[in-house]
Amino acid sequence: MANRNLTPLERFLEKISYEPNTGCWLWTAALNSDGYAAFGFEGRTISGYLFAFLHWRGPVPEGAELDHTCRVRCCVNPFHLEPVPHRINCQRGEVGKHLRDRTHCPQGHEYNEKNTGRHPNGRRCRECDRLAAKAWRDAHPVTPKPPKTHCKSGHEFTEDNTIKRNGKRVCRACGRIAALRYYHSHKI
Repeated sequence: MANRNLTPLERFLEKISYEPNTGCWLWTAALNSDGYAAFGFEGRTISGYLFAFLHWRGPVPEGAELDHTCRVRCCVNPFHLEPVPHRINCQRGEVGKHLRDRTHCPQGHEYNEKNTGRHPNGRRCRECDRLAAKAWRDAHPVTPKPPKTHCKSGHEFTEDNTIKRNGKRVCRACGRIAALRYYHSHKI
């Protein structure tokens, strides 16, 4: 069982091994499922590298996360950590490396200037987007609306009751009613 008289910093220092070639402080205690140092502090488990950064360099700037510049996950050297936005951290890391190195989309279309679109989550293959849009349109055909048989007032569009004005059908009965209203409202 751990000695309860040690300060958190003393407990922390007991769990690191200095690597002289790289300058990494290798964590020798528990690691989380992603391979990062797990350190018990104030009744909860935090990342060992976060504890080191807070102790030696101060708070992490708002909107930033810590990026291991040495690329060694179990390193807790606070001077191997750089506060960066999440996007930058992902671009630099191993998680995004396989995506950055791709030259073709999963369907085999080449990522080039003409075929590559930008998306908040990374690159987009324009050819795949075009094919997906076409497939959706083919699966959801637009059925043309049948021509209207009556005007808004309910008069039937017949040959005698219809005139064309600006390419649209207009009801003659509604036109006569509108003309009478205008005539009666403008009488002197």
